[in-house]
Amino acid sequence: RVSDGSVRDGQSLLDQIVTTGRREEKEIGEGDVREILGLADRERTFDLLEKVLKGEIEVALEIVQQDYINGSDPLSTLQDLAELVHWLTRIKVAPKTLEDLTVSESERSRGENLSGKLSMANLGRAWQMIVKGLKEVQTSLTPIQAVEMILVRLAYLSDLPSPNDVIRNLEKYRDHPEGAVTPTNDQNKSTPSTLSSNTSGPRGLAFELEEQPEKQTLSNFKLNNFEQVIALLDDHDERILMADLVNNVHLVSFEPGKIEVCLAEAANPDTPKRLYSFLNSVMEERWSVSLATQGGNPTLREQKREEERALHVEIKQGSLMQSVMENFPGAEIETIRQIDDKDFTTPEEKKSGGEKIT
Repeated sequence: RVSDGSVRDGQSLLDQIVTTGRREEKEIGEGDVREILGLADRERTFDLLEKVLKGEIEVALEIVQQDYINGSDPLSTLQDLAELVHWLTRIKVAPKTLEDLTVSESERSRGENLSGKLSMANLGRAWQMIVKGLKEVQTSLTPIQAVEMILVRLAYLSDLPSPNDVIRNLEKYRDHPEGAVTPTNDQNKSTPSTLSSNTSGPRGLAFELEEQPEKQTLSNFKLNNFEQVIALLDDHDERILMADLVNNVHLVSFEPGKIEVCLAEAANPDTPKRLYSFLNSVMEERWSVSLATQGGNPTLREQKREEERALHVEIKQGSLMQSVMENFPGAEIETIRQIDDKDFTTPEEKKSGGEKIT
């Protein structure tokens, strides 16, 4: 393979290996031949492919860099990956491939295990990406950098939905059109939210390699008002979405299974869509979220501020606070705290009907 089909080049490489063995006066093993020819170890190729498909791109890049330092040719590294993907595909469609005794037992065991965890779609997409990358490496001025970028793209390839997922989503929205959110002009604009929101690294093309937790839904839990939706978001650590709903969303109507909202000017345009996705991922009953162009109640933040203002006025006008103001001219109310199970009403207030002082 290294001689690229040339008998003369093959003989020249063989002479080079024999000469090296005689000069160093030792028996040449497979590892020595790979080092001389700049080939990566087969087990390292397995490790590299598995790390990339799991999305562990940092570890994968370290493997490539270490092999490069040890003399491995970047183009050969990518060719090894292509050969391995092809072999795994053959195992999947023709299991008798594992009966080839020219392949070591450890390779057959790893190949059978890895092939069983990958779908044909994943193998096909990986093959297309690697084959396309071979041309980039051959024409690149820095092949090692080209290989690293190809592996990064392959690891992040899972962020794109597969054709099957797209078809299933289209069928779901067709059957339940009320769950869809009508996009506004702002929603059609491209934003970097996809890039900035993914801070945990790539999920990996074959996230089947890692055991995924089963989706848990709240079967006996019912949402009766918008405040319970906010509390549910808080329980699931969806703080960004929760903050947007509290500060920038006007509730138009709420009923079990259906929410209609109107967005404030500062709201994220995809907030209804994210709320729809969240509710249908954690709730057993189906929810729809629709977007109105106007109307709605004040935001929850505005309602809270109005309640605080009204409470401030009520307390300031109370007889107890009026007495404090008279005895301490210039005093101001800075903080109001709710104290439960305490009765701070004055005797005069009790006689007059009991004005509640907080």
